[in-house]
Amino acid sequence: MQQSHLKLKNEEADKQSILLSEKISRMEKQNNSGVPKNKDFNSDLQNMELNQTISSDSLNDFQKGVWTDPETGLMWSRISIGQQWVDGKCKGIATHVDWKQAEELCKEMRLGKFYDWRLPTINELHTLMIKDRKGYTANTNLLFQPNIGIWGFYWSSKQIMPKVAQGVDFDTGCIAKCNYFDFRGYVRAVRKSCEASK
Repeated sequence: MQQSHLKLKNEEADKQSILLSEKISRMEKQNNSGVPKNKDFNSDLQNMELNQTISSDSLNDFQKGVWTDPETGLMWSRISIGQQWVDGKCKGIATHVDWKQAEELCKEMRLGKFYDWRLPTINELHTLMIKDRKGYTANTNLLFQPNIGIWGFYWSSKQIMPKVAQGVDFDTGCIAKCNYFDFRGYVRAVRKSCEASK
């Protein structure tokens, strides 16, 4: 009975993933973001070396497309909204969305069979930022870029005034604020890891 329950849960997660992908496609068309569609971001090279150095405890989650930061205990999506995790690889490129869409899409995310993804706070997102430099504090093999050669602006959950929210620009290594009706950014979902809540 437990196996059939797990099978139903996996099927539900697959359905949710398909629905989320369809919703993102509709948003891309609506936003006219000009982002090319169906381009694969090949992650073989990034996974090759890292799988040899990651701890066996983390390997299972890592292969599901998630990474737990040992410093903060936060579990991060290795991919951004718009990309897909297929057979242990990052596929596609991330989608530009406005801040309201960012919150909604995180709640609908089902990566790694977790159902409690959310938009990170500005302090959480800041832990991934290298001040005044492009890139992430995490090894570049741990978190995939939204597109080849781009680090991008990522939304946080922090609204600082009406119509203005904060995020991190990983191309310049700084915290930025943007009008969330006029601007679109990338989204990296986060959740509290099971280990952190013990």
